[in-house]
Amino acid sequence: MQSFDDLIAPMSAAEFFSAHHDRKPVHIPCPEGKRKAMLDWAGLNRILDLHTYWIEPHMKLVMGNRAALTEHYCDEVETLDGNKTLRANPAKVKAFLGMGASMVANRVHDVSPPVRDIAAILEETFGAGVGANIYCSFKGVQAFQSHYDLHDVFAIHTEGEKTWTVYENRADNPVNPLPPGDATSQYLNASKGNVLFEAHMKPGDLLYLPRGWYHDALASSDASMHVTFSVSPNTGLSLFKLLEREAKRDSAFRAFLPHALDDEEALQQRLGELGDRLKALVTSSAFATEVKIAQRKLKNDPTRFDLPHVAKPQFYAVNRGAGRVTKTDQGAMLETQSGHTPLGISYEAVDHLLKQQFFTVEDMLARFPYLERQEFEATLARLEQANLIARTQAEGMGGG
Repeated sequence: MQSFDDLIAPMSAAEFFSAHHDRKPVHIPCPEGKRKAMLDWAGLNRILDLHTYWIEPHMKLVMGNRAALTEHYCDEVETLDGNKTLRANPAKVKAFLGMGASMVANRVHDVSPPVRDIAAILEETFGAGVGANIYCSFKGVQAFQSHYDLHDVFAIHTEGEKTWTVYENRADNPVNPLPPGDATSQYLNASKGNVLFEAHMKPGDLLYLPRGWYHDALASSDASMHVTFSVSPNTGLSLFKLLEREAKRDSAFRAFLPHALDDEEALQQRLGELGDRLKALVTSSAFATEVKIAQRKLKNDPTRFDLPHVAKPQFYAVNRGAGRVTKTDQGAMLETQSGHTPLGISYEAVDHLLKQQFFTVEDMLARFPYLERQEFEATLARLEQANLIARTQAEGMGGG
């Protein structure tokens, strides 16, 4: 599976974005086995056997719409550094599952390469952070009441069968989770509306739910498993942290505000001035670069081990003091005796490397994984041309 088109086939990406994305849910049945190969029972058992991974945040058990207390299925264990953590006890987990509990295995993209591949496709397609959770439940058991999620959902069914009920109503761009309890249950049931459709999910089927869409699910076979991919792009609210950081560079934002009791008119005038500055800041090319970087940083690092192959490092020596990175209203600039050159999205990496004596391309890409190798190598070529760095070879490095 190489692309978003492959993921949602037989629907095309063009049809998905024109008719469904952030508009309405869709159930996409799949030809036998196409997406099922992502994870089967044997694959689930293999990753569950990675016992040290399944600490308390990574595994949850749910019974009757309530999370089981962790002390009932986790043991306190000592880590190598002497700290204590709660780890799922396989025998206790199996006992709970035998009583009808449902299992939620979180962040499986960290331990399952096929799941990670699909998460990477979604990250690239939506410029979003993507997490993957496994939901394992048994016939007639509804682990979660009708609810909505704070992110877009791509649910891929992998084993057994499950019936999803999708309702007609949608919460308006929710960002805060609702507290557990009877009052919340009553609110959700009163708000979900009538049934929009039912999706009888079989292995390989995909269900897309836009953020905030009410739904619930019930296993209809003896055992059922699906993988939910949560797709969470940045919202406009994420701009405020970026704005605060960038606004600190402006003396006008660092100045004290006039006291309203002494001069309310002066306060109103200052607020108007700051509002104008905020508009100029948020619409600047410099701020757009910060937003692009923030979007890229949402993605998981795609690096995989492929031992025994290791990349031979390319070393560079730095002409320290010959250049520096400065930030202006037009964006981050490389400042040298020759003038100022825009750096764009690579400015953080350039700022770091100019403070070193030596660096390697591989280390820089590891430190700044949101940079594509091709774009970073183009930046290095410009730095070489400006005589700020020069290729060199490491001395005294041997095998171990």
